[in-house]
Amino acid sequence: MPFEIKDGVLRRYREEPGVTEAVIPDGVTCIRNGAFHSCENLTSITIPESVVKIGCGAFTFCRSLISITIPGGVTSIVMKAFQNCSSLTSIVIPDIRDCTGNKQCRVDRSPAGLPAILLKICGIFRQ
Repeated sequence: MPFEIKDGVLRRYREEPGVTEAVIPDGVTCIRNGAFHSCENLTSITIPESVVKIGCGAFTFCRSLISITIPGGVTSIVMKAFQNCSSLTSIVIPDIRDCTGNKQCRVDRSPAGLPAILLKICGIFRQ
């Protein structure tokens, strides 16, 4: 199984050859720092409604990731969650209440020229 989960925390996803989509199991409440780091082949990741926090660098260097939807239950996305996701062209993000790791929410550069409205989200696209 590619997911390492303990007590509702997704600690690590182990990329498997030929797999381009990952569906995080229901019941996961937190995606740990770096959980998907350098999963180069994933183009799509489905996050369940049960997730409330996405850790620092959770998806860094997922260079093939094209789109992702952040569920409405997510209340915290820690900075650099999508750093160096250079193929990311679509992201749906709810109102985030916690900009953990930042002194304030600020506008940072985004991958693939995402619309400016998406940039005010805690520096999660910082490159």
